Amino acid sequence: MQQVSKIACNNNSGFIMKFRIQWDNGKESSKWSGKYPVGQAKTMDLRKLSIPKGAEVWAEVDAVMGRRKDAWERVVYNPDVENVATYRVYGSSFYIHVDLLD
Repeated sequence: MQQVSKIACNNNSGFIMKFRIQWDNGKESSKWSGKYPVGQAKTMDLRKLSIPKGAEVWAEVDAVMGRRKDAWERVVYNPDVENVATYRVYGSSFYIHVDLLD
């Protein structure tokens, strides 16, 4: 499983979106990113959150005026690396895809 210290979400969808990071089987989460339109991306530095080293983390996407969707592919938080996990978000506000890019 990929070890990362940051997570990015590329908005390739048909909606305005925001995202947050989840861990501890979804019991813990970050604050939401700001909203952003199609064609843009935002990145969260996981080192600014209270995530334990070695925790599995993933993005949860919220389509403004639509549904929410968790990424099913997870990564491992490691504050000692500079790696970024990038998720591609696409689809419609009621049929969201969140795919981890290699």
